Amino acid sequence: MSENIVLWQPESGELIPFTARSAAAITEYAAQLGVRDKQQIVSAFRSGHFEMAVTYLWGKTVTALKKELSTVGVSLLGEMLGRTGVDEDDDVEDMLTTKDAIRLAEELGIVSSTDAMRLRHTYELITHFSQLEMEESDAEKIDESEAISSLKSCIKGVLGRPKVEVARKFIEFREALEGETLEESDHHVEMLKGSPYFFNKLTINVLMNAAKKNTGAQLEHALANINVLIPAIWGDLRDTEKWQIGHTYAEAYADGKISTVSGLKSALVKVRGFDFVPENLRSDTFVKAAEAIIRAHDEPNNFYNEPAPVRNLAKLGTTIPAPALPA
Repeated sequence: MSENIVLWQPESGELIPFTARSAAAITEYAAQLGVRDKQQIVSAFRSGHFEMAVTYLWGKTVTALKKELSTVGVSLLGEMLGRTGVDEDDDVEDMLTTKDAIRLAEELGIVSSTDAMRLRHTYELITHFSQLEMEESDAEKIDESEAISSLKSCIKGVLGRPKVEVARKFIEFREALEGETLEESDHHVEMLKGSPYFFNKLTINVLMNAAKKNTGAQLEHALANINVLIPAIWGDLRDTEKWQIGHTYAEAYADGKISTVSGLKSALVKVRGFDFVPENLRSDTFVKAAEAIIRAHDEPNNFYNEPAPVRNLAKLGTTIPAPALPA
């Protein structure tokens, strides 16, 4: 049985008991808030300053969530968001929007989908009231029930849990992608197979970026791992990720990166993935395969030499692109 990548998950059961209904009772469960912060929130509730209480609470929640996400690594967060040029020196507060932080926390398993929905609702509530005109803001305010609901959402989803480092196993796996060559039987491969699709997508991002940018030993490790992992998860990949691999191959080909082209071509051949290479380059690859067959046919011992290039052609994909048909 494959071992899943075990992320930090919220503990089972209710973090805040049903009997805790007042702001003071609920706030007691905010493990990441100090005594002074708790007192300020409770005081604002008792004074009826619900908007002030929720806004202050929300600032603490977002800061704690982003800080927790930063343990994954800022550059990895950038890869998750598909952003280039992000490195470990960048400030996670500046790089992540609030919506980004909630989405990544949900995808990494820091918060459940239900808690993420509630956090998004709290954010929308605060944003809505903060954008009201002065006349409207005097007439419409956050009421006590909305404030209590937001308080519970922030504490249950983020502030009520101890500070932890999330996705540690994936961080180690990500480092292994570029730092060592994995075997098909490696436990990291089994972990990936049993993980949510998001991690397949992120693995493809990491490997394709490594194929484009790395050199030397890191490139060798990345290409070797591409040939292990892509065949292992190809059947589960969506077309978006398959096209990403094909486009990376095309870019490497255009840039004359011989080693990268060779490594990616080997992986694409294993999965018959040339259907996902851009048409012009795909046609060129089919033409070269056809020429190899013709050469073998025209040379001595063609009966023995033809099967190998024919098998290579068969591995390129399920259809021959129209521009390659004449060849």
